[in-house]
Amino acid sequence: MKAVMHFLTPLRVILKHTFFPLAQRTPTFNVIKSYYLRNAVTPSDVGYRMAYAKCLMSYGDLRMPEEVSLNGDAGQLVELSWNPQVTQAMAQADDVLFAVVYQPELHQFYFVEHVAERQAGQGQFTLPEVWSAYTAFHLWTGYYRPEAQQASLSVYLGVLGD
Repeated sequence: MKAVMHFLTPLRVILKHTFFPLAQRTPTFNVIKSYYLRNAVTPSDVGYRMAYAKCLMSYGDLRMPEEVSLNGDAGQLVELSWNPQVTQAMAQADDVLFAVVYQPELHQFYFVEHVAERQAGQGQFTLPEVWSAYTAFHLWTGYYRPEAQQASLSVYLGVLGD
């Protein structure tokens, strides 16, 4: 529980914009916490650690990003490309692609609210300059429609710069 709460606490601000459980009977943060406790922690030599590939940065019924590729190194411009899938169900051309970047040494998250629209098929952003001394970042992306309170499942893209 301690590992999950340590990871989730700074994420609360982001997740309130990108996490829309289908059943609204339980407070959203309780749903998130429950998912993380069951799926996103793994035992280690010194207790528990986060299984980053299983961490969700968004949840909802929009079509998730597909065929996402990542180009960039830590401290530089990050370029993403994806298959827009605009003709598929639950995908609209103007869904907004967002990115969440985590720097584990600082235990800080960076939320890029608008990388591009789904239809663009590519987008870019730069990491915060204050992170330039660090080399490894975890990266997730997903779609959302904040005004409609809709989102997709996020996709873990792996470690950037390691």
